[in-house]
Amino acid sequence: MDASFKGPVVEGFGYSGFYYTTPSFIKSLISCIVIIGVILVTHLTRVTLFSRFVLLLIVLFSTFPSVILYKNMGVDPQILIAHLLFFTLTYTFMRYIPIRIKSGILKFNQRFWVLLMCSIIMIIPFFVVYRWNINLMNLLLVDIYETRAIYKEMSNPFLGYTYSWLAKIILPITIIFSIHLKSHFGSMLLGFMLLYVFLIGAHKSVLFGSVIIITFYFVSSKHLIVLISLGVLALFSIAHLSYMLTDSNFISSLIARRVFFLPALLDVYYFDFFKGNHLYWSGGVLSSIFEYPYQLAPQYLIGSEYFDRPEMSANNGIISDGYANLGWLGVILNLTTISLIFSFLNSLRINSRFFGVFLLFFFSVLSSYLPTVLLTHGGLILLFLSQFILKDTSGQAEALNYD
Repeated sequence: MDASFKGPVVEGFGYSGFYYTTPSFIKSLISCIVIIGVILVTHLTRVTLFSRFVLLLIVLFSTFPSVILYKNMGVDPQILIAHLLFFTLTYTFMRYIPIRIKSGILKFNQRFWVLLMCSIIMIIPFFVVYRWNINLMNLLLVDIYETRAIYKEMSNPFLGYTYSWLAKIILPITIIFSIHLKSHFGSMLLGFMLLYVFLIGAHKSVLFGSVIIITFYFVSSKHLIVLISLGVLALFSIAHLSYMLTDSNFISSLIARRVFFLPALLDVYYFDFFKGNHLYWSGGVLSSIFEYPYQLAPQYLIGSEYFDRPEMSANNGIISDGYANLGWLGVILNLTTISLIFSFLNSLRINSRFFGVFLLFFFSVLSSYLPTVLLTHGGLILLFLSQFILKDTSGQAEALNYD
């Protein structure tokens, strides 16, 4: 990751603000201590598989990129502190502050039928509005933006909210249930429904996210953590070798820059722009109390100020969102909320075959504002389904043929 940053990322995307300065001995030492510390806590402490899974994601996609920018760019150390706080609070809440709500449990096949009926009921409004207004070329990732424009033009607030709920959470989970129950007709029906939802909206995250969620079903818990780590290593190796052998930074742009380092760089820009100039949620839930001071939304402000592209939507995750609205207090509030959510999910004893859903939820946390994560991206729906559908599946060896 460090080599990719100093090579293709800095050399190919310096115009975005990436640069390299030779790190001092103190910064290198601090970086090594931080990296060794989070690795030891993640892999050597006695925690549940879900806890280790979440901590690994935080380390790979949050802590490591922040450490690399701190060491190689000399950015404000308080940003690294915020990411370490993310790791520390999440670890503390998941290990020491369990949150569990009692509720009844349906039989495994009953859960499937409940999900299937919900999927059918929820897709009906989409079919009424869009019917067969689809473009099969979207399967080849062609005409994506044209389809999205048509979708937005025909959409309404109800469909706008329920699209992600259905496409990224309910349908993929239901497909996992149908695969296990060997319901071939159900799997085919749900597959066509998911394909239809993708074709009317042309959101690539729906297509690739569903592949990830279903793939997790076939990964054993014994190999989960190793496969995730090796997968990230393989992605960086492919990107770096591609740059060295072909002098092309296309793969590095998709992987190293977009997934890992751009969110870390956006943290730098958000902290810089909103330092002493906080929004107090005036652009959202507290708009009736505080007047929003800008003509552009925060993500477009950052796009305009730092990338000279006012049309660029520079969304970022809960740390940037918290700091923009209430400084460090906002960061602590957001991180505490997410840590409570992870603690709640950890207490539900969910089978690792469903972890792909939470991987997508985690990426939403890193790339969107907290209210957007919970409402638009279906975070609250996921919590509801986790409590009443996914709870205690890790103890059902007979249900998921699990070791």
